[in-house]
Amino acid sequence: MKTIIYPIMCCVVLINLCCDTNDLVAPVLPISPGTVDNFSRDVQLLAAGFGTTPWIDSVLASQIAVALSSARTVNPDLAAIHIYGGYVLTQLIVEPSAAIGQRWSQGSIDVGDPYLDNLASQYGLELVVDSKQGWFILNFRHSMNIPNLAKIYAGSPNIVYAEPNYFAGDGDQIYAFSEFGSWDFVFSHGQGDCPAGCIWRNFFYVTVTASHTASLVRELEPPINPDIYLWNVPPRYIATLYSSAQDIIDHYHSGEWWIQQHAIEVTWRLVVNTVPWDGADMGDNKPLWDNLRKQILERRKEIVQLLEKEKRSADYNVHASAERALRQILQ
Repeated sequence: MKTIIYPIMCCVVLINLCCDTNDLVAPVLPISPGTVDNFSRDVQLLAAGFGTTPWIDSVLASQIAVALSSARTVNPDLAAIHIYGGYVLTQLIVEPSAAIGQRWSQGSIDVGDPYLDNLASQYGLELVVDSKQGWFILNFRHSMNIPNLAKIYAGSPNIVYAEPNYFAGDGDQIYAFSEFGSWDFVFSHGQGDCPAGCIWRNFFYVTVTASHTASLVRELEPPINPDIYLWNVPPRYIATLYSSAQDIIDHYHSGEWWIQQHAIEVTWRLVVNTVPWDGADMGDNKPLWDNLRKQILERRKEIVQLLEKEKRSADYNVHASAERALRQILQ
């Protein structure tokens, strides 16, 4: 049933945000609230990364929790690696209109706006803190996919902006990928001037099978040289690893999902960026980068058609990258 609920919810949100603002209606609850609160923060953040609604899927969270526990058994050091970056799972930063801000500053959760009041009720808003600088911290009862909730709040004409309460700085990270019953994890341990900004990192690549058997696939230590990294971690997406636009497109058809994903991510970055995003594409490689961008722009219409096909990929990661690429190219 979950695979049906998600797309239906996406449609509800889109319809609500496109209709007349007087008719805005808060979307209905897709998943029972509060069922992920007892999972670790690592699990909650990883599960949220796969979601399309404000609620975190508790079934998915349970699967990740088991797989993550198995993954940590391959090396005793992995137990100490937790996700540093991210956001507060129960908080939203919001700048409202003056009228809404006045009600919130008076300590009221209900503000007389049907859309916002429905959101407050459905998603368990229990405390609003006035920053005294025009924006407010909204505190919710349960852990949620706050980036998705921010999009829904931003759909109100009475909200100037809404965003998660992000963490500043740098530190350890965990990446998770779902692949046809198995789970792939990358544990990234930062060193040197963390949390101000980690200078170098160690990466541990772990696969957990459907039967919960974990194996250490690779360990990557500094120096991290330009490459298409396993599972695209670290996510640098270096462009000058390719010789031409055709070379990039040919990699759309690789048998490995992360190689397909790398090519797709490089494609849209070449379209929207006028300068390289990675130092490996600078210096002697800059003329090649410029030529790659020129070739990609000349084949933009063809590339959009190719990405539409990749959007139908059975692989979640390729599908997600193709959707992101199309949004960036067509915006």
